[in-house]
Amino acid sequence: MNKNHSGWRQALASLRARAANTFASFDNRDFRVYSIGQFISLIGTWMQSIALAWVVYEMTRSPMTLGLVSFASTVPVLLLSWFAGGVADRFDRRRIIIITQWLEMAQAGTLAVLTALHLLSVPLVIVLALVLGVCSAFETPARQAFVADLVGKERLASAIGLNSALFNSTRMFGPAVAGVAIATLGDSVCFALNALSYVAAVITLRMITARHRQCVGCEKSPMRQQPLWPVLKSCGVVDVLYLVAAVSIFGFQISVLMPVITDQVLHGKAPELGFLTAAMGIGALLGALTMASQRKIATVRRTSGWSTLALGAGLTATAWAATMHMALAAIAAVGFCISLGLSGANFFVQMSVPEEVKGRVMGVYSFFLIGLAPIGALMSGWLASAFGIQATLMLAASVCALASVVYLRRISALPDRDQGA
Repeated sequence: MNKNHSGWRQALASLRARAANTFASFDNRDFRVYSIGQFISLIGTWMQSIALAWVVYEMTRSPMTLGLVSFASTVPVLLLSWFAGGVADRFDRRRIIIITQWLEMAQAGTLAVLTALHLLSVPLVIVLALVLGVCSAFETPARQAFVADLVGKERLASAIGLNSALFNSTRMFGPAVAGVAIATLGDSVCFALNALSYVAAVITLRMITARHRQCVGCEKSPMRQQPLWPVLKSCGVVDVLYLVAAVSIFGFQISVLMPVITDQVLHGKAPELGFLTAAMGIGALLGALTMASQRKIATVRRTSGWSTLALGAGLTATAWAATMHMALAAIAAVGFCISLGLSGANFFVQMSVPEEVKGRVMGVYSFFLIGLAPIGALMSGWLASAFGIQATLMLAASVCALASVVYLRRISALPDRDQGA
């Protein structure tokens, strides 16, 4: 009996330690303030994302057009992220984020007005998507490096995991609210609420006291700073970037094709689309919290590979889901795997590179994570139109599984870096 009590006490102590590791970054006042603004803003972002996808699909009934709009919103990251990463090292990251928030507010407001006046067309959607993409190209590396500015390396795993958890928790609420709002109030309301949500983001960013730490050598123009690729190879980051590229091009297809899955696989409409996206958010939230509790770099590096392998199984299950309940479970599993794998990749990259190149490295990471997504968006739209949604998802599942096997074999030959974070 005493042994049983001792076992329970050890298990409870272990659970408390894991919880302390998971939420350690919330001890930081600036990170708490930052998270509040992000939570409000991201709910609006998800509402706009769901509303815009449904509006475009309703206008065209074309998976290819969905892929084209997604391409337009992310191709600027492909073209600008390397340069934008240098800007994030050279200038105040908080100011960069605030400027992009104002511009994104204007983009959402324009969508709301055009939709309310029935003036929205596919060409206008593409132009506005390009504007959003340019903002994202500069915001993403600055924001990712800014999180490290707020909490420091000792709490970075917690911050990255909780930041991802925040992102994915809003994926549960935003799409569900958007589905109901579209059905009852109209699409333009979602765009207007998103525009208003940026006000909270800007206010909280201005409340933060942490400032950008200027690094040695970053005063140079981004085009004249030291070559970056040798740094990435020496730190063992290159293999992680290749795995991220596979998930970006093939794993992210499920988000682009969600309206098609809703319509053609499940024969649902906007409310079902919202619930499916929310289910993906639930899975992703659990994946992010799992990542936030981690402390060992080598463990995280291996987890990214195994989660990508499991992603292939989740995509396969989604392709052949016969009921709404099966689809919800499969998509939640997909969300869990993507979130766990990519949060781990982000943590490994940031922990492995020198501080003086962190902004530029996160620009490269954004290139692989977001910049390559347009290729997958266009390809998935074309494949779904030509060969059907099941064949498209099966191809994505096969590539993710193959990439994970290659990645796991490559890192098995590398020395462990299993020191604490």
